[in-house]
This record gives sequence, structure tokens and C-alpha cells, in this order.
Amino acid sequence: MDNADETKKTMREKITENCKAHEGVVNCHGVYIDPEEKSISFDITLDFSIREKQKMCEMIREEIEANQGDGSPVQNEPENRPLFF
Repeated sequence: MDNADETKKTMREKITENCKAHEGVVNCHGVYIDPEEKSISFDITLDFSIREKQKMCEMIREEIEANQGDGSPVQNEPENRPLFF
């Protein structure tokens, strides 16, 4: 495994850990990291007991962006896409 792959693997693990650290997050999957575009995208599954799902997702996104250190945005594709519950 080369250095770029190892870096992406470490980032993927940290993102998953960050998501799962929140009570109510059932799963984090589909983590995709594009170093050239400096973008990250992923899916999370929330427990039905979470009332403010949008707020939870925004909080997690902001935490992950803050932890990247290089300003890598977390994608919400397509832009302004509503979350489906």
C-alpha cells in the first residue's frame, strides 16, 4: 500500500470513528475521499429516535471539516440536497 492509500485509509477510519462517537449514529459507510478535489463524502444512518436529523448531520459535517486541518470540504451532493428520512 502506498502512502496516499495509507493516508486515505487513516482518514476513512477517523471519519468513521467521529461519526460513530455520536449517540444515535447507527452506521457510517460509503466514505469516499478525493485528494485532488480535496473533497470527502460519506453516508450515515441515524437511529429513528433522533428528532433533529438535519442538525445532527450538520454538526458531524462541521466537526469533520474542522478536523481535516486543510479545509477539505465535506460534500453535500448535490448542493442543498434534502436529507431523506
